[in-house]
Amino acid sequence: MPQDERKPVFWNEQLVGYVEDLSVDNFHLYGKWTPAKSKEGEAFLEMLRADEYNNDIWVGFGENKPMYNLASLPDRNIDVRMLPNPPAKW
Repeated sequence: MPQDERKPVFWNEQLVGYVEDLSVDNFHLYGKWTPAKSKEGEAFLEMLRADEYNNDIWVGFGENKPMYNLASLPDRNIDVRMLPNPPAKW
């Protein structure tokens, strides 16, 4: 994944934001987070703020399929883990 490219972030088949300036550190990807200005983007952030996710949120960077496990709540940056065996579908 090119690091200077802005990538859409998907959750439950919905566009919820964008990541750019990606960096890789072992099994983590992180970059600047910009939430989508949409109902879906707001629902994603509200769910995270309410702590309803129990550290089991999978997102897709650039592709609408679950690929990465959310490592921390997105604020200015988003951090995800590359784990083996992501779910086959949302």
